[in-house]
Amino acid sequence: MSEVKPPSVAVLGAGMTGLAAAVRLAERGANPTILEAADRVGGLVATIPYQGRCFDYGPHGFAVYSAADQPLLDFFTSKLDGQVVSADKFVQIKFRGQLFDYPLKPMEAARQLGPAEAAACGASYAAEAIRRAIRPRPLLTAEDFFVSNYGRKLYRTFFEHYTAKVWGRHPSKLSARFLLKRMPRRSIFAAILASLATKRQKESSDPDEVPFHLHWHYPKTGGSGTFPTAMAADIESNGGRVLLSRRAIAVKARDDGGYEITYESPDGRRETLDAGAVVSTISITDLAHIFSGPDPAPPTDALVFRAVLIACIATKRRDIFPPQNIYFQNRLFNRVAEITRYSPENAPPDRDGLSAEMTCDVGDQLWNRPDEDILEQVISELVEEEVITRDDVEGGMLLRYPHGYPVYLLGYEKQLLPLRRYFAGQPRLYVAGRQGLYSYAQMHFCVRAGFSLADHLLSGEDKPAEPEDSETLLFV
Repeated sequence: MSEVKPPSVAVLGAGMTGLAAAVRLAERGANPTILEAADRVGGLVATIPYQGRCFDYGPHGFAVYSAADQPLLDFFTSKLDGQVVSADKFVQIKFRGQLFDYPLKPMEAARQLGPAEAAACGASYAAEAIRRAIRPRPLLTAEDFFVSNYGRKLYRTFFEHYTAKVWGRHPSKLSARFLLKRMPRRSIFAAILASLATKRQKESSDPDEVPFHLHWHYPKTGGSGTFPTAMAADIESNGGRVLLSRRAIAVKARDDGGYEITYESPDGRRETLDAGAVVSTISITDLAHIFSGPDPAPPTDALVFRAVLIACIATKRRDIFPPQNIYFQNRLFNRVAEITRYSPENAPPDRDGLSAEMTCDVGDQLWNRPDEDILEQVISELVEEEVITRDDVEGGMLLRYPHGYPVYLLGYEKQLLPLRRYFAGQPRLYVAGRQGLYSYAQMHFCVRAGFSLADHLLSGEDKPAEPEDSETLLFV
């Protein structure tokens, strides 16, 4: 198939999907221009240096779920000149003073819970399995998903409170679809087999299914933001532009089929950019608010994002805990990562850092608290958990990210699908990415989507007029 060089392409957002699309476009002579509101590239894969340490919005490792995505891993490695560290994912959850492997390994959990509670959990799952066999029903809510896969007792014990804390909504108010991007889609029986296995399970036929045994890759130096930074450098070396601290405030469809984009420059001035095609990876709700087309965009009030706060704590010692992350049920933070578990070079020798993630809604009580108050509570709770002592702390900073996670409210599809169809009907305007498609997408998926979008745009083919209702949708 021959390629058609677009007249000009504007990319809104320098997250992983926008960067991947721009890399492919720049390589093929399209000279894209990226407008990024932040002062750095990467979105949630950015790295912020602090006291000689590399703190990520995460951290985020690069992992692929099937052999079909090996080229994506090769791309990741090539951009880092092979300077990559790799490890099996090792995450635990703190519950009743004990650490459990997470995602939950039922056999291990049974041993730690004790025979009586383990038997109650087993009986609960058996009862649920019988009920499903007699009266099968679709899994509509997150509560349905947990109960179906683990039984009601284990759901009440492990998942109910934590899910409500992270998302700010009870699991019965959340769609089951968001769990397909976050957890292995197997019953407790399959989980038991996986936890007993001594080697990796047979690969799933679904390349986007989250595996039980995950192996991730991470930049040796510079934090996860090294990867998007290298991509941005490639874009500019191939004739593209990456403009930081430029927030798009209006996208107007022109009569000739092109677009006029108005954005704010760092000094507050408003400037315009003419483009023959637009790739938008900003949140689909923000795009709907700033877009002017022949018809108004559909409503977006049911599509909300959960904000992320990251407390970055610089510590004086290493080897704070064995896993990369520990999840906490009853603390202000949801999970805590030790940054040198991702790469030893994320901190100076004999120094380390803890990244404590919290979620909230923009404008709520937690979001409006001063940084120093949040940092003090996080440090106090880490001391209470005996993770660190006060003497271990060298300093701290707080990061804020307003569009962290799309919240899959029950029935959210009723607004999302018309909105996707609306933008699918706009010629040469492409919407993609985690925020753009309102989808919980992992890093490898975002890179794949960006490449696929660029290839389609270069082909000159028309966009599909009716986007599929799928969690594996790449772009509209």
